[in-house]
Amino acid sequence: MAAASFDGLSASYSNTGYMGIPLCALALGQEGLAPAIISTFIVFVMFALATVLIEIGIQSHKKSHEILLGVIKSLCTNPLLIAPVAGLLWASSGFTLYEPILHKSLHF
Repeated sequence: MAAASFDGLSASYSNTGYMGIPLCALALGQEGLAPAIISTFIVFVMFALATVLIEIGIQSHKKSHEILLGVIKSLCTNPLLIAPVAGLLWASSGFTLYEPILHKSLHF
């Protein structure tokens, strides 16, 4: 199951989070952001699901509660899952970036 999950993720992964959003914004303006952001959310869900399936496949010889703990640990330590959640929490918190970073990031 682990190999099949990894193969499925590799075959269906779209790099919208790193390249798609800036390219859509550049090529299509604000109207292009919604589809790119939706695609990025779908990729986030795919990473989480693939992580769960890979961990279940790797740990299939263990007891169910050990598998569950392994899956939770893997989800909580995966930077591809932590970064979007951290960004969402930061954006919804109302905090702002340090002023020079804010101005630099707006002029990429």
